[in-house]
Amino acid sequence: MSIQDSKFLKTRLLQRSAALLLGAGFSFGAKNLGGNDLPLGTGLAEKLYNHFYVECPPARDAAYIENVSHYKKDLRKICSILRSENRQEIRDTYLSNIFSGCHLSGKQYQCKIRSYAWDTIFTLNIDDLVENIFADAGTSLCVWNYRENGERRPHTQTLIKLHGDIHSPQDGFVFDDEEYSKFASDNNCLLKEFAHVFLSKDMVILGSEFQESDISFVLNLYESAGYKNSDCHYFFVVPRINDIVLRNKIENIDNFHWVEMDTEMFLTFVSEEIVQTTNDRNLLKERGAVFVDELPVQENYMSEIYSGKSVQYDDFFGEWDIIYPNQKVLIQNALKRHAPVTIITLFGKPYNGKTVVAKRCLMDLKENGYITIEIPHMEHNVYESLSLYLSRLPEESNVALLIENAAYQYEHIVIFANEHFSIVNHLVIITTDSSQNHMGRSHNLLNLPEQIEWLDFKVSERITPEFAAKIFYKLCVKKRLNNYLKCCRPMTHPTETNNMYRILDEMLKAEDIINVLYFSSEGKFFREYYADWFKRHRSAFYDDYLYVLAGLGKLGISAVPLHVLPQLVPLKAANFRTDDFLECYPDILEVQNGYVKLLRSRLMGEVLTLHSSDTLQTGLHQLVRYTIGLFTEGDKSEAYEIFQKALRVKRIRHYSLLSPDQTEHLFVSLEKYCTDISYFRVQYGLSFQLVGRFSEANNQFLYAQNIRPNSYQVAHALAKNRMEIGLDDLRHRRISADDNFQLGCVEMENIISSPNYSRGYSYSVHSYFDMVKKFYQVKGQVIPIEKCEKLHSFFRPLLEMQIDSRVQNAIIEFLRYCQHLNIPQYCEGLEKVWKIKPRIIMEEDYIDIEE
Repeated sequence: MSIQDSKFLKTRLLQRSAALLLGAGFSFGAKNLGGNDLPLGTGLAEKLYNHFYVECPPARDAAYIENVSHYKKDLRKICSILRSENRQEIRDTYLSNIFSGCHLSGKQYQCKIRSYAWDTIFTLNIDDLVENIFADAGTSLCVWNYRENGERRPHTQTLIKLHGDIHSPQDGFVFDDEEYSKFASDNNCLLKEFAHVFLSKDMVILGSEFQESDISFVLNLYESAGYKNSDCHYFFVVPRINDIVLRNKIENIDNFHWVEMDTEMFLTFVSEEIVQTTNDRNLLKERGAVFVDELPVQENYMSEIYSGKSVQYDDFFGEWDIIYPNQKVLIQNALKRHAPVTIITLFGKPYNGKTVVAKRCLMDLKENGYITIEIPHMEHNVYESLSLYLSRLPEESNVALLIENAAYQYEHIVIFANEHFSIVNHLVIITTDSSQNHMGRSHNLLNLPEQIEWLDFKVSERITPEFAAKIFYKLCVKKRLNNYLKCCRPMTHPTETNNMYRILDEMLKAEDIINVLYFSSEGKFFREYYADWFKRHRSAFYDDYLYVLAGLGKLGISAVPLHVLPQLVPLKAANFRTDDFLECYPDILEVQNGYVKLLRSRLMGEVLTLHSSDTLQTGLHQLVRYTIGLFTEGDKSEAYEIFQKALRVKRIRHYSLLSPDQTEHLFVSLEKYCTDISYFRVQYGLSFQLVGRFSEANNQFLYAQNIRPNSYQVAHALAKNRMEIGLDDLRHRRISADDNFQLGCVEMENIISSPNYSRGYSYSVHSYFDMVKKFYQVKGQVIPIEKCEKLHSFFRPLLEMQIDSRVQNAIIEFLRYCQHLNIPQYCEGLEKVWKIKPRIIMEEDYIDIEE
């Protein structure tokens, strides 16, 4: 599709920040450190030929040199021949000399690249021209290469050097056949980042006129994805395309556009015509944010919410949602504004209505004059855009944010709230997540500063009489009782007393809100309905992918990047087509912002049948490998969040997703890729600890400590493991039991007493008490007085803090123990535990404290 005018291109560049891919043509006209013009395309190939086969020829006969001369205009072939002669190192040194110290010359139009806020700049060039353009202007630039990658910096554009970097020559370049093959491998972190951005953003391909293989690179990626995202558009900026096949491919794909400009014309056009306004809403919307006050109200809207479909904002405009018990009270409490910032955490099982409750809260706040925004995910660029937007609002503004699947972001949300509480009048942050994720990270919300209020709200799928009445009322008003009308006597209204009670009784029998709605619309409970549905939609090829997605859902991974999806079942990856997969299961799959999500994953796992016991193990391996290189440990990227969730050993064990042998095989298969990641080592150690292999666990924890010597998580794991070794020795009557256990006790006591580890204080105290109790129970002795004294001193400060139910139960157990032994001095001050209402009700052992 050829564009003769620039209107569509201009519209897209103004609507959303595009990514940019630079080919060799971008550097045309620039000079290197020696003041020489940069050779490009065939010019570079000829320069390599002249240097290595004319000026410095190999010890070969004339016929060999003559044969090589046939390829002197083929850059890839010349570079491949040099590799075959074992001259790739001196070749790379020569290339580094040619392409270093690059600077503009002549018209210097390339500096106009800074006039537009590109989402990401990718380059296939190894030179340092872009870096020097930004440096000369005093503008910071975050550069990714094979050695430094995985972290984006706030208020800074990112340059990703796909084919190598002359400032990191030891990592190699991409010029010859072997290097191209390695570049295309699945574990190339830079290519993975490019693929994810490519499938979720508009992209401009600039400067490919000297190497049309650059265009082929993009086309091949698009075709291999098997997914045609009509929301994204790709602009090939090149004055001419000589290859007829490439030109036809571009013209035949609706969202591919050939912009017949050279690099100078395009950059001039962008700098003069594309004036990015200071409308900070647009910047947030580009990054997935939804401003509720801008949403149009659809006329004659018919909701599908009662059929299990994802909730839409039109469902709230038309009052289709069912008001959850005490939801109104929750918003009333938030509106009392006890603090400048109110954090509302909604948690519960997956697919039980949390999103409906959250969006109703957002709508209620909108009706009370709040600016209401749904945020897709709190990554660095979203934080940056949101911060800018809030800073430009009037001080009297009230703002409400909704962030789904946010538990792993609690720490960053609290930091954000602390930094912005004085900018607006009232900031409400509503989050949703599963109970497991919420409980694992809710320690970040304890003992908050006075400027932040925390409201915790559990959403249950269970049907109570009050909830059943609300459901009945809404279905009755919207005339969606459907199959529940069978409970009514003929020619009577469902609101007649006897009819109403019969319907309510049936709803209570369903137990789960999802079953109520499915029975109403389909006449069957969820499991029965989807058992029949899968009989009609089964695909022997694609079913394993659904199983893996369902398993990932149990680990708290609600969505995976489209780019990695085919690789989750590697034996099928070559024939996987994303579009076909989505068409096979249209009711249960959703694609947004470059991620695919299995809807209703909580219940789908009960219906899906596993074909191979190793399917999920392989899927986890592939997913973890995908994230490697896309994060730095401890950052707030989605890649790191997926990495952590995929390796949570306690959850894998809790849900029996993998056997102990499969878990070990998973970690063994990943060790060479994760050798320098502390979190991996800790989870690897826990996998050994949970099956009683404490020595091997200790080894992994020591590796983790070597990587992050100041990590609380590692220090705690080492101390507790030493206590576990002592307990195991005692059970097996080894003489080393007391020594090992007491050594572990001292280590844990030091952690508890250290101000550096204060965030984990309650967790370590609980572990200390639990292990001491077990050890002396097995030993058949009472807890020694000196241990009781320490426990008393550790427990007392907790009564002045916000604590969870597990800690409260531990204090109560210790109090009763001391009362039973008649040692009242260790009960002193602990009696107030009865009056404390725990801030978090812990249902499972999922505390996940980072640093």
